[in-house]
Amino acid sequence: MNADSKEAAFQQDIIDQMVAGGWMLGDPAKYDRKLALYTEDCLQYVKTTQPKIWEKYEKLYPADPEQAFIDKLASQLAKADPQASAKHLRTYGTLGVLRHELRDKSASFKMCQFKPEHGLNPDTQMMYEGNILRIVPELVYSPYATAAELAETGKQAKKCRIDLVLFVNGIPVVTMELKSEFKQAVENAIRQYQKTRLPKDPDTNKPEPLLTFKRGALVHFAVSQYQAAMTTRLEGTETRFLPFNKGTKEGGAGNDIPQDVDEYATSYLWNEVLAPANLLQIIGRFVHLEINTEEDWEGRKTKKESLIFPRYHQWDLVRKLIQGSRDEGPGHKYLAQHSAGSGKSNSIAWTAHQLSSLYNDAGEKVFHSVIVVTDRTVLDAQLQDTIYQFEHADPTFIANAEGEMKEAKKELDALGIFKADLVSFTRYYEFMSQIVDYDSTDLEKLSLYARHLAPLLREEAPQDDPIDLTVVALSHYRLSKIKQQDLMLVKEGGQGLQGGTDLGKGKAKSKKEEWLSQIIDRLNELFVTDGLSDSDLINHAYAVRDKLSENERIMHQIFKNSAEQALLGDFAEATDEAVMESGEANQNLMMQYLNSPELQAKFQRVVFDMLLAKGA
Repeated sequence: MNADSKEAAFQQDIIDQMVAGGWMLGDPAKYDRKLALYTEDCLQYVKTTQPKIWEKYEKLYPADPEQAFIDKLASQLAKADPQASAKHLRTYGTLGVLRHELRDKSASFKMCQFKPEHGLNPDTQMMYEGNILRIVPELVYSPYATAAELAETGKQAKKCRIDLVLFVNGIPVVTMELKSEFKQAVENAIRQYQKTRLPKDPDTNKPEPLLTFKRGALVHFAVSQYQAAMTTRLEGTETRFLPFNKGTKEGGAGNDIPQDVDEYATSYLWNEVLAPANLLQIIGRFVHLEINTEEDWEGRKTKKESLIFPRYHQWDLVRKLIQGSRDEGPGHKYLAQHSAGSGKSNSIAWTAHQLSSLYNDAGEKVFHSVIVVTDRTVLDAQLQDTIYQFEHADPTFIANAEGEMKEAKKELDALGIFKADLVSFTRYYEFMSQIVDYDSTDLEKLSLYARHLAPLLREEAPQDDPIDLTVVALSHYRLSKIKQQDLMLVKEGGQGLQGGTDLGKGKAKSKKEEWLSQIIDRLNELFVTDGLSDSDLINHAYAVRDKLSENERIMHQIFKNSAEQALLGDFAEATDEAVMESGEANQNLMMQYLNSPELQAKFQRVVFDMLLAKGA
């Protein structure tokens, strides 16, 4: 058997075992090279797990909702700027899209649901079970390896194939290059990544979406029958691979050779680490972006980003600690030994985060708080930033207090900036939420928390007692005449104003006609009325009003509260639904309403006034 046939058999064995473990086999022809997406799965996941939101999205983009969704998804993935290290930009790229919501106008989709900590929410469990994990073999990945590219630019990329690519809901997360000639074949796979699997195609000098850092797959594995290695960033010959082996029973490097000749020493990779449930947990609970500041000899500072994927010993350690705590409960001691440079700070962060959200079989939290005691401030900062990416909130650590006065001054300045930003965010959100339907409980919780936190943040302690003005009384006051002047209503020799003598001939409008005219004027100011009559506008408003008047809960809120309170209740959401239900009669007006938050707020006020007038 030659090398190619050995590799083909090795590849097929991996595919067979992964499919048996829950993966779906994909067709390379269905892969969109330009967008680096398995678009069929992207659409299927959101349609089957979030049908109500998809129905709403179809009304936002009635012409072609599927293409609009794929374009938005690709745009969010492509925003992964390699030089951007701000925390808010972590919602972009592959990891950001899988972890955060994908928002488009008033619709918000989840592109992946990680396993819930408990089974108390059946909807979340359903979305988790709906995840689509697909393995695609022999994938020609370059969008520039086409005849169309050659005809347009005169250049064409080579039709390189990657042995295996793994997708989660249509988004690529893992690539694998396999080698099976010799025991050192993993080195050949590494060289293949370094020399031919380049993030920028050398022939066209254009970026390869699948292989671009943060934009494409999260991790790349070089795999042989005996050893494995991985990297999260492809940089040509500068690409650095780390071993991804279990280690031998004697404590050595590499892997033990299995006694069964039909097994592979690296089978733990695809049967354990890349098993569907485990891979989803790794993406949701382990992978994170690490940002380090480096300073050159001239004092210039630069930020370097690294995408951290756990090595096997880290993943195995955290998994055993979490399972042990779940089975045995609190009150036990465990010792984990890490050598220098083995990634202990990440292991601590992963363990602490997962312990803080650990539930037992009865749905009860195992630990109410997790305290991490460290002896280095650098490690403390690393832990906080790592956990921030999982929780999107800063955890609290007990750390050593070795800071000097200048460090305290920096912290005080940072506190002042943070407090100012916090107040600005609270005011901005409270204003914007009245006119924009964010549809996000996370934002609402953050705003509520920020509003109560800001007054508690003191930049300095009060030193003097406050002045007591309760005994101050007004004893006297003085009025002073500044100036006096007579106003002449008629100039000397003038005729003055003459009173009216004739009776008017105009007919007064009825109050109903005048009110209707005012409503029509307000509607004309809101909508682009090309091709629409006043009757179209008022009939649309009446239709929305009548649908809302059938909603007893909304009518109760209107007549039992002030206008400001009623408009902050369920009125806005109910109006959105009424507009979409009435949209068949006039698609133009519905689309104008859905595409403008400012118009939505003003139209809601018009309909609100119409309901009040009808009730009166």
